[in-house]
Amino acid sequence: MCCSKESCAIFGWHFLIRMVKRGVLLVTTTIFLMQATGVLAQSNSARINYLLNCQGCHSADGKGSAGGAPDMTLYGKEFLQSAPGRRFFIQVPGSSNSSLSNLELADVLNFIARELIQYNEAIQFTESEVEQYRGTKISNVVETRNQLILELVR
Repeated sequence: MCCSKESCAIFGWHFLIRMVKRGVLLVTTTIFLMQATGVLAQSNSARINYLLNCQGCHSADGKGSAGGAPDMTLYGKEFLQSAPGRRFFIQVPGSSNSSLSNLELADVLNFIARELIQYNEAIQFTESEVEQYRGTKISNVVETRNQLILELVR
């Protein structure tokens, strides 16, 4: 026999404990990776939706185009810090008329805040917030934006 009854019993318990610990580690790692993958997929989905629905006018970096859409990074933080500015982001024609669902639009707006404006402290847009304000259209976007800038930078 390779070991005594006592040492085999002790070895057996140590082996069992090691296997349980490895199992717990494996389960924990799996759960973490599943959650991380979900977050990455959501972030990636928002990036793709931005590229497909917004980049044409605002460019890939959000800085707009000459004579076209404005630079979202300019005054973006100020807009995100105010209720009227947040409503503006939701109600501009590109947002309010897009084919994105309210949740997808909220994710895109959060992507814009985080990745393009680089304002990580921004309150997250929610599906219900988008739903609440999306139905109201802005008739004169340039005038509304300029008025908001004047109010926000005082």
